[in-house]
Amino acid sequence: MVFRLGIDNIRRDELEGSVGIITNATGVTSSIEQNIDYITRKNVKLNCIFSLEHGFYGTYNNGEIVPDETYNHIPVKSLYKSDTHDPDRSLFEDFDTIIFDVQDAGVRHYTYISTLYKVMATIKPHKGRLVVLDRPNPIRSDIVDGPVLLREFSSFIGIKEIPTRYGMTIGELSRLFDEEIGSDVKVVEMSGYNRNTYLDDLMSHYIPMSLNLPSMNATINYSGMCMLEGINMSLGRGTPYPFLQIGSPFLWDMKLKGADGLTLRRTEFTPLLEPFKNQRVKGYYLHITDRGSYNPLKFAIETMIEAYNYGKIEINERWLGLLYGSNKLVSMIEDEASVQDIINSWQDDLQSFRERRENFLLYR
Repeated sequence: MVFRLGIDNIRRDELEGSVGIITNATGVTSSIEQNIDYITRKNVKLNCIFSLEHGFYGTYNNGEIVPDETYNHIPVKSLYKSDTHDPDRSLFEDFDTIIFDVQDAGVRHYTYISTLYKVMATIKPHKGRLVVLDRPNPIRSDIVDGPVLLREFSSFIGIKEIPTRYGMTIGELSRLFDEEIGSDVKVVEMSGYNRNTYLDDLMSHYIPMSLNLPSMNATINYSGMCMLEGINMSLGRGTPYPFLQIGSPFLWDMKLKGADGLTLRRTEFTPLLEPFKNQRVKGYYLHITDRGSYNPLKFAIETMIEAYNYGKIEINERWLGLLYGSNKLVSMIEDEASVQDIINSWQDDLQSFRERRENFLLYR
C-alpha cells in the first residue's frame, strides 16, 4: 500500500463550519504542499492558524516567546507566549473544528505534544472538536525506551507520565491523552504506515521541526542526548550541527568512547548559545553508523557518568530532573550505579506503559 499522511487522507466533509488549524512548516502533504494551502484549495474557510514553540517557520530558539504573525493574510496566533503556555480558552470559542497537524519528535520533552495535551484540555468545554491529522513517529513507533516521568516532575517539557521514547504516533498519543481528558478527539489515520520505519524511510524530504533539529540524525541523537543539557556540556546549539556534536573545555580529557552504531570524531567548535557561549570548546562529532544498534539514551547516560567520574561536572538538578522525569538519575550516579543499573531501574514502569500503550495503537 502506498504511504499517505493524515493530511493526504482528510475528507472535505470532515472540515465543516468554522475551522482553525494548529500547525507549522512541518505540516505539509506527501508532495510538500503546505497543509494550509492544500485545505483552502478544498474551499475550506480557515479562519485562524495557531503556532507552537519555535513559531510557524520553526525559526525561534527554544524557550523564545513566539509573536503573532500572518500567513497568506490569515492570522497566525501564537500559543507559546505565557510562562505556563496555557492556551487562552477564548481563542477556540468560535470554532466548530480545530485541526492539529504537526510533525513531533517522538520524545517526551519535545513540547509539541505538551501543546497538544493543553489544547485538548482547553477545547473540551466547547462545542468544537479536535481533529488530529496523523504523522509518523520520526524515530520509529515500535521502540519504547527510557524512564517514565513521575507525576510530581510534570512540566511543559514532560506533560504526562510517559517514557522518554513513547513509541506512538501523534494520533495514537492523542488517544492516550483523551482517556483522561475526554475531548472526543478524532484521528485521521495514515495509510501504508509501518511502525519500524524512520521518517526518512517514508518521506523524500526532511523539514526541520526547529532550528536545532536540522536533520534526521540530529533528531535521533536528540532523543537521548538532550539529557546532557542538565549538565555543563554543549550539544552544539548555536552551531551548524546541533545534536550532532558535543563539547566542553574538558571533553578530550575524559575517557569518552563511542558506542554500538556510533563513531566519535574529534572536533572543536564555538557555540553561540549557552553553555559555553562564544567559547572555543573541545568536542566530538557524533557519526551514527548503524541506527539499529545505536541507543542515544544509553550513550547519554554513559557520557554523564564519565563526566561525573572525571570530576568537572556541574549538574543542574532541577533541569535534569525535568528532562529525566525524576530525581533518580542524580542519586544513582552519586551512588556509583552502572549504566546497566540505571537502565534496569526503569524497566518495570516501562513494561507497565507498554501494556497501557497497546490500548491506543492504530497501526500494527
